[in-house]
Amino acid sequence: MRKILFKDVQLNHANTSWEDFDRQKNKLFNFPFLNKKEWLDMPVLNNEIIGIAEIEKFRVVQQETRDSCGTCAAKMVIETLLSQYKINKHIDEKDVIHHSFLPKLGLIKKTIGITQDQLASWIQKLLDENNIDYTTAVQHFMSYPQIKRYLKHWAYMIFSYMWDTIDNPHKSKDGEKDMLLKGVHHPHYCVLLKIDEDKKIVTIANPFGYQEELPFNEFWQRISLDPKYLHSNKLYIPLVESGIYKPRSCVIVSKKNIQ
Repeated sequence: MRKILFKDVQLNHANTSWEDFDRQKNKLFNFPFLNKKEWLDMPVLNNEIIGIAEIEKFRVVQQETRDSCGTCAAKMVIETLLSQYKINKHIDEKDVIHHSFLPKLGLIKKTIGITQDQLASWIQKLLDENNIDYTTAVQHFMSYPQIKRYLKHWAYMIFSYMWDTIDNPHKSKDGEKDMLLKGVHHPHYCVLLKIDEDKKIVTIANPFGYQEELPFNEFWQRISLDPKYLHSNKLYIPLVESGIYKPRSCVIVSKKNIQ
C-alpha cells in the first residue's frame, strides 16, 4: 500500500542529502500507522445509539446528475445547518462548479466527480458567508473511536464509499438501467446519520434520494474499500494502491470547538 503525492514532500534541497530524501519519500508513500490487517479489521461494537442532532429533520434530496453525489451530499448538510440557524436560502449543487476545478474526460462533456478537498472548500465558503460557527476538515483512515466521537458531538460526516452501479437512479439514454453493470462498484458519497450498535445498523443519507439502513459490517467494508468491492472494478485498485483514493475518507463538518 502507498500513500499521498510528492506535493506533500517538503525538502530543503540545499541542506538535505539524497539519503534523507529517500527516507522521507519512503515514509510518505507507505501507511506507517495502518497496516492491511488494521485497515480491514471490524470494530468491536457496544450497545450505544448515536446520531446527528434532529435526525428526523435532515432533508434528503436526490442528486441532479449521475456524477454529482458529492455536491448533493454537501448540499444536504449545508441546508440542514442553514435551517438550524433560521436562514432561508436555496443552495444549488451546480454552484460548486464555479468554485472548484472539475476535470473533464477528454471529449466527453461530463465531470468525473469531486474530491473531498474541493467539497470541504465549498462547504466552508458557504458556512463563512452565512456566519455559521462550523468548520470543515478532510480526514482519511477514520478510526471507529473518532467516528463515534464526532457523531456524539453531532458533527456531520460525508463519507466516500463503494456503491453498486445498478443502484444509480439516473437512467441510461433509453430510459433503462444497464443490468450488465450489476455488481460493478464505484466511489459514491453519503452522509452518516446514525449508528445503532445494539442492532448493528448504520443509517445514511444516500444522494440517490433516500435514507438507507445498512448492516454495520457492510458499511464498514464499503468505506474501508474492502478488496471485494475494488476487484469488481479494477480501475480503482491502482488509485487505492497509489494513495490517491484512501480508505475511510470523509469531510467532517463540526462546531469549531470540536477536535
